[in-house]
Amino acid sequence: METLVSVRLATAQSDVIVVSMKENTELFWALRGAGPNFGIVISVTYRVFDAINEGQLFRNMHTEPALYSEVDAFTRYLRSLFVATSGINGLKAHINYAHGDESLKVLYRSSNLPRLVELKQKWDPSNAFGKGVPMTLSL
Repeated sequence: METLVSVRLATAQSDVIVVSMKENTELFWALRGAGPNFGIVISVTYRVFDAINEGQLFRNMHTEPALYSEVDAFTRYLRSLFVATSGINGLKAHINYAHGDESLKVLYRSSNLPRLVELKQKWDPSNAFGKGVPMTLSL
């Protein structure tokens, strides 16, 4: 998310704010890792670069419902191989590419959770956002 420059965000309080490295900086930090939990993104500004590939190790995309269980099993298998051989300590996932069975500690990093919960309480105390990959209001 180093390419993200700024976000226009509708908050739970019905305000539209700009979030960036210069404005609402703590919320900018939170959006970069737990975005759907803090409001509705109206627009974004990115720095762009020429792509050298699609930027992904693997991606679970298919349109045939009959293949869901096979694709799901294969994706889990690939993920387990990657975790076992990558040299990375444990499973890591970005919420946009999560499989759906990861814990909050995996999705948001255990070191980030306390700060994210604090920001969630401040910016979305009624828990209106983040239904797909929810952020807890307490630890």
